[in-house]
Amino acid sequence: MGSPADFERLRGNHPLAVYLDLKSPYAYFAVEPTRAMAAKLGVPIDWRPFTLDIPSYLGSAKLDKGGKKVEKAARSPEQWSGVKYAYMDARRYANLIIRLFPRN
Repeated sequence: MGSPADFERLRGNHPLAVYLDLKSPYAYFAVEPTRAMAAKLGVPIDWRPFTLDIPSYLGSAKLDKGGKKVEKAARSPEQWSGVKYAYMDARRYANLIIRLFPRN
């Protein structure tokens, strides 16, 4: 557990700190609703980068030079199932966000 000084460094000047990993489709699609909420409430946002360690729980895979075919993978069948579900879920979430926050 960190010391109080460790946590003090995390404090910012804004009342809302948002951590996001821009490689994550969930984070990408959460940006617009977060901006809308903050604007509605008049709250400034402190955007903070955060890197998810996806290989630690979903394994890793490397695509070929064309970016279409898996060249090398270190994933179990269960991890592949989780990856496929995450992509399906991200598409479902994206469709919801597009309906709720249409671009003009």
